[in-house]
Amino acid sequence: MARETDMSQIQNPPFNDGYRACNNHGHPKTTQEPFHFFWISGFLKGDQEGDFLIYELTVPPESEVVILGVLGWKNLDQSEDGDCLLTAGQVQQIAIALNEQLPTELDLFIGLRG
Repeated sequence: MARETDMSQIQNPPFNDGYRACNNHGHPKTTQEPFHFFWISGFLKGDQEGDFLIYELTVPPESEVVILGVLGWKNLDQSEDGDCLLTAGQVQQIAIALNEQLPTELDLFIGLRG
């Protein structure tokens, strides 16, 4: 008589959190990519300390493609670490794309938040 193999371990191996590879246990999927969004922050021009936030704006997800184009990135994977200082031209293009008046008297930065 052939020995039966416990197929449950093969068909549905556990993840490193101890749960099976399904999402039936009420826990978040461990393979899911983190959700990121663009965030614009503004500081006084020339503020070397950079510790007093004057302006902030979360970019709506539906505008991400336009923002990627303004920054010259093909996707979010090409984003730089940290926040990038926006040029005056980029600020103007983003303001038009978002139909939002962005402050021109501030240094504006854009980065990813999760």
